[in-house]
Amino acid sequence: MDGAPSLVGLMASVFIVHIGGTVLAAAFLLGQGGGNIAQWRTLPWYVLGAGTLGVAILSSINYSIPPFLPT
Repeated sequence: MDGAPSLVGLMASVFIVHIGGTVLAAAFLLGQGGGNIAQWRTLPWYVLGAGTLGVAILSSINYSIPPFLPT
């Protein structure tokens, strides 16, 4: 079985993973009544920029794992 990057491409697979995570996080947030999401503007800039690190990490994983999967 081929991995997601070989089927849809590296960045598309990272995007799909992030969409899935966003849906799950939104469900948890809605389950908690919205939490304190209105205070997002008070977060430091580096917290908001941490998503770029997540994209880099997922891209690295998606690129390096498929060669080790059985065919």
